[in-house]
Amino acid sequence: MAESKRTFQSAKMDKDIDDRLLPPGTYRDALNVSVEFSEDGNVGALENLKGNELLANQDITGLSSSTNPNAKVIGSIAHPEENKIYYFVTGDKSDGIFEYDASNGDISTIIIETSEAPPTPEQLLFEFSDGVPQASVAINGDITVTAQRGQISSISDNFGATVSSTTERKISAKIKVPADFDNAGEFVYGELTANQQPIVAPPAGSIQTLEPTNITSTSVKLNGKYTQDAASLTDVGFYYTENTGGSSSLSFYSNKFVITKLVGGSANISSGAPLWTDPFDTVAASDITVIDGDGNTVSSSNYTYERYSGPQPSSIKFSGTPPTLPITVAQTSTLTSLTNALTASQIATNGTQVSLSSAITSPFSSSVTGLTASTKYAFVSYAVNASGTSYGDVVTFETEAATYNVLPSNKIFIFPTADDDSQYGANLYPGYREFEKDDGEFYFAAVATDSTGLYANYTNLAGNVTFSNTGPATLTFTNQNTQFGKTHAVSANPTTNGVYTVTAAKSGLTSGTAQIVKGSPSGTRYKSTFTLNFAKTGTGTVPFVAAFDLALDSGLHWNDGTRTPDALFSIGPFEQNNTGYVMIPLSTDNNVVYASGSTTARFNSATFDPTKLDVSITGKTEGTHYEYYIAKQALGIWGSDGVGPVPAVIIEADPYTLNGGTANVTHTLNITYNY
Repeated sequence: MAESKRTFQSAKMDKDIDDRLLPPGTYRDALNVSVEFSEDGNVGALENLKGNELLANQDITGLSSSTNPNAKVIGSIAHPEENKIYYFVTGDKSDGIFEYDASNGDISTIIIETSEAPPTPEQLLFEFSDGVPQASVAINGDITVTAQRGQISSISDNFGATVSSTTERKISAKIKVPADFDNAGEFVYGELTANQQPIVAPPAGSIQTLEPTNITSTSVKLNGKYTQDAASLTDVGFYYTENTGGSSSLSFYSNKFVITKLVGGSANISSGAPLWTDPFDTVAASDITVIDGDGNTVSSSNYTYERYSGPQPSSIKFSGTPPTLPITVAQTSTLTSLTNALTASQIATNGTQVSLSSAITSPFSSSVTGLTASTKYAFVSYAVNASGTSYGDVVTFETEAATYNVLPSNKIFIFPTADDDSQYGANLYPGYREFEKDDGEFYFAAVATDSTGLYANYTNLAGNVTFSNTGPATLTFTNQNTQFGKTHAVSANPTTNGVYTVTAAKSGLTSGTAQIVKGSPSGTRYKSTFTLNFAKTGTGTVPFVAAFDLALDSGLHWNDGTRTPDALFSIGPFEQNNTGYVMIPLSTDNNVVYASGSTTARFNSATFDPTKLDVSITGKTEGTHYEYYIAKQALGIWGSDGVGPVPAVIIEADPYTLNGGTANVTHTLNITYNY
């Protein structure tokens, strides 16, 4: 390459002058030369440069033709101290400043402005197959889709029809992508295939008898369900009977799931409960028993059980040839064994049927009433279609013990006596009407209680009850004596008008009180009067009041039809916040002449069942406006004859509360006996 041999003391570049007119010390252009100056800048010399060099490593955004077509350098600046050059580049897609390091040949981007987005890191994308989706089609054409990951749903509608032979179905589905993928929340789509089987009798396992609920002494709610494999059903329901024992031995699991279809040798396990409360959520593999359709236990080495909690059902996958369907997956620890048990066919043959053919749905339930207290029962669910009937497991239960509103124990009640007549002991027996009798005196019968009633098995009151009072004067109580040692009756004759509270007390018993009114003192008082409404269900006589009167033949008659019983049922008049009681003795015979040793067909302690008696006051709420008790044995109205005491209903109430603040109200008291 040519070299300049000229030295100079000064130089000037002038690109505007013609080459022919350049004066000495002036130049128009220079290539491959560098002007080197002395330290003081007064003396310099031209030195050759090595020449132009094509830079390598330009395959970067902004310099390569693929990322920035028609790129060109529009300027550069050298940095000799660092041995670097900076290039200003423009192109169709980018503008930027780039650095060239002459020491190592590297090119780096200092700044770039581009219309193309930089490449993104590799994304973790969820695809349809990643969810391990499965589909099945029930005999009735209903579609079920499941996935081990993501939330799957069918896009295809249910086929809604049965088939005459095995038919392959194609099902479109979508899966909502789980949160741990870059496309979380999106839907991915795919197609699945499944075979729809022809209709047969409901397969074993498609009908399940569930545990009963709402068990009382006389009623129960029976529960069952069927799966989609129970197609074209014409009836579902239950058979039930008393569990008197049978000839078979039964073993059943209270927590189990029946698999009727496998997809790829596997199936999801769900008990039918909402998935977030699925009973298999907490069942470990060590507590699993698998039984094939032939009744054989499947070895745990032939399957893999995966337990999941939350919204994902547990699953099971079989290796090799799958077991015979249907397959039962059960929680081992819930196994119950019964000996001398009834079979499903025995219950269906001899039991009571509950058909739900008018409303076939799953799950299905029916409330059964009229059961016997403290009794064991067995029931079974069933389903019917055109090809046959199938039964669920036999389930047993026991009704609760009979209950009724028993009297509080060891409490003294104060009732009015039946009358003031001492000829037949009417001044001793607790009765009805008001405390003030025809002779102007007030009569009180104190009776202590136990759970069976007011007559038997409690402390003898004879001579041991103390009567006292508060009010405008101290009353003198006249002893009317006791009856059978069970009642203690007294009378009092107030001479001062006013309101009195009488108390009967005995050691070891809760005292009883009663309020009486003499004359017409000032103030508001409240009285509740009762109209009796008797009724019955079943075969038997409607009950009525066990009233008595002295007949023309001088014999006592129960409910003599020729006269209206001298009976008035009321509580009060009392001041506000005072509680009283009224007794309604019951009978079922009419116009029966009293005789000692009589065996008349009226209620007595042997034939009366208090659990069959319903009591209510129209428009009022038990526990809020009133309480009621049932006495199996009550001394009311000459009750202790040859056939024993009569039963009675006892109403406890504050008339102010029962009347809703009104002074005098007549209420309807409903008494129904359910034979």
